[in-house]
Amino acid sequence: MKNKRFTLIDLLIVLVVIAAGFVVSKVMTPKEVAPDGKVEFVVMASSVNNEVAKNLLPGDVAVLSHAQKTNVTVKDVEYKPSEVNIFDNQTKTYKKVLSNMESDVFVTVEANAKISDTAILSGDVFVRVGSEANLSSKNLAIEGYIVEILSEQK
Repeated sequence: MKNKRFTLIDLLIVLVVIAAGFVVSKVMTPKEVAPDGKVEFVVMASSVNNEVAKNLLPGDVAVLSHAQKTNVTVKDVEYKPSEVNIFDNQTKTYKKVLSNMESDVFVTVEANAKISDTAILSGDVFVRVGSEANLSSKNLAIEGYIVEILSEQK
């Protein structure tokens, strides 16, 4: 049976792992958090029924997350007809046409946020382009994605 000892190389490996963990934690931690910043961004929801989409109006207060912690104010709502695929029996191909019953909804919202060098945090939601955003108000609930960050103020 070999005698196992703690060598200088083992100590060096442990120190390198600890140093790497420290560096990663320093890089990932947001700096200079401003507690009362504001952020304005656009949420896009695809293929929303037109009757449902009409219920979201500028000035409404909505909630941004499932946890019901992040209130946002709706600044603007823009509707564009959704594209749908339909099968053409004559040509035996699919075609993209604009839908009369569904719209893509672009909702510009403003929220209080903590803004740092590395992150924008509104309540419990990280505001990043591509992040999922679930908007719900007293009249509707839609699921969409953040497609644009218009402004941030510290």
